[in-house]
Amino acid sequence: MKKIAALVGAGALVLVLVVPAMAVWSSKDVTISNGAGVNTNVYTTANTGYNGISGKCVWDSRIRTGEAEAVSVVSTNVNMSTVGCKTCGGDVRISNGAGVNTNVYTTANTGYNGISGGWKGKISTGAAGALSSVYTLVNYSVVGE
Repeated sequence: MKKIAALVGAGALVLVLVVPAMAVWSSKDVTISNGAGVNTNVYTTANTGYNGISGKCVWDSRIRTGEAEAVSVVSTNVNMSTVGCKTCGGDVRISNGAGVNTNVYTTANTGYNGISGGWKGKISTGAAGALSSVYTLVNYSVVGE
């Protein structure tokens, strides 16, 4: 778990930030139009498994694996508009459109180990942990001071 905390603390593995419009005007009428298409695919795998020992005469064989930890952090911000005005007397028109597709695959594996053809075999594996975090903010607008 210390590894997971260190990875998350070190920052996001994937960060998609799209800020196509940020407007601050003092005129009477404001018009903002935003459009975006975002496609994010993240594959994260940690694997210490699929180990094997085999033979005709394998004596006192051992397989030891460590921990497998996989972390995926995805943050997507699309079409954020801010209109600040002290005396907005006109119209504020904001038109946002977005298509967001996010696929995250996170796996951890310490299994599928085997010993064959021997006596007194021992397999020891560490823990497997997988964590995914997805944050998406789309078409966010703020109007005011």
